Parts: sequence; C-alpha cells; structure tokens
Amino acid sequence: MLVGFQHFKAIALGLSFIALQGLSPLLIAATSVSASSSLSSISQSIIKVRQAAREGDAQAQYQLGLAYTKGELIQKDHNQAIYWYQKAAQQKLPEATYSLGSVYYYGLGVKQDYGQAVNWFQKAAEMGSAEAEYSLGLAHYYGVGTPQNYSQAVNWFQKAAEQGLVEAFYSLGVAYYFNSGIEQDFAQAAHWFQKAAHYGHSNAQYNLAVMYSNGQGVQLNKALATSWYRQAAQQGHTKAIMTLKSDNTNH
Repeated sequence: MLVGFQHFKAIALGLSFIALQGLSPLLIAATSVSASSSLSSISQSIIKVRQAAREGDAQAQYQLGLAYTKGELIQKDHNQAIYWYQKAAQQKLPEATYSLGSVYYYGLGVKQDYGQAVNWFQKAAEMGSAEAEYSLGLAHYYGVGTPQNYSQAVNWFQKAAEQGLVEAFYSLGVAYYFNSGIEQDFAQAAHWFQKAAHYGHSNAQYNLAVMYSNGQGVQLNKALATSWYRQAAQQGHTKAIMTLKSDNTNH
C-alpha cells in the first residue's frame, strides 16, 4: 500500500520553516573560525552583518533575522527576528516574507495565527517563493488558515513543482494516485514519484517500488521494484525494510 497524504502530512508540515536555512557568507565565515582564533573574528562578522542590515541591505536583514531565530552566533530573540524579517519583507524579499509566515504558523514571538501565516505565504508566493507556494498547497489541502480546497492545493503544488521543489513532486504523485483535487492518473502519479525518487525522497522511492511491483501506472518490473525498495530502505524507510525482509523470507 502506498504512503499517501496521511503520512505526508506528518513529514511535510515540518517544511513550513524550509526558508529558515543557511547563513550569509559573513556568518558562515564566522562559524568556521578555529578554536584557537580570537572570538573577535566572530564578533566582527556579526557586526558587519548588523551594520549592513541597518543600512538597508535586505539580505543582511533577513540573515540577521535568521540568526536571531536560530540562536546562532547571537542570543536567540524572536522579537528581533521578526523586526528584521519585517524590514526585509518591506523590500519584498521572498525569503523574509515567507519566514514571517513561518513565524505566525509556529507562534514564534507572536500569537500563533494560521490565517496570518497563510497571508504571508500568499505574499511570498506572489514574489515567486517555491516554499511559500508549497506551504499554500498544504494549507489548502488541510484547511489550515484557509478553507479546504483540494484543487487549489494541487494548483500550488504544481507551481512549486515547476520551480523544482522535490516535496511538491511527491505531493503531486500522491494527488494523482489518490484522486485528491485532480483526476486519478496512475501514470502521472508514477511520473511524479519518479522525479522525487531520483532526488532521494524515500517515500517517493517506496511508492514507486509499490507501483512497479503491482504494474500500476508503469510496466510491472519486480527488479526495479526491489531496487527502489532497497534505496528507500537504505534511508531507513520502515515499510521498505519490512517489504524486503518479507520477500527474503518468502524466498
């Protein structure tokens, strides 16, 4: 049986903070300072980022907000993070705009508000953020902060997929397989699982294995099924591991 949206929900909602990743070159340089080096190098890097942020550099403002959110190199402070995200969002920086949505989604320094989260995701999506498009897809699918609408969910997943977001590939595969917001099409489901699987998405690898094992949407191919089960199992996918064990026992 394929892994669908029920399991997908548990893993995908964690992507609401996908934009809060990575540090600017200045901050990366600071984290790589050796233990024997003076802490002044780290301090100088932070000072430079903060100065650039104060001078209106949107990327620096976002990175400073990110540092405050994650508590890296400086003390964690959600209020300061929000302040700098807002500054960068005012300059229409997609990453910062999306991050404000994440802040409201998780209630970091503000009262949790799914409606506000969706509002910021919408703004970031209009700026071209694939992560925001994907998050809007999730919001519409589960009816979080907006009325449930499977067709709209698929629409946003497609937009994110066009930008190469792997989770969106997987989500489209699930939508096509389970007739969720789009006409059921096993061949299309296999197509999207294949795209996600090639990027190492373990659930997609498992689902693709099941489809090859059953000849569903693809030509039945037990060898390919086993290959995809193994790739998923190598990543610790429980169902793939159990399937391989069962096959070995039966043989």
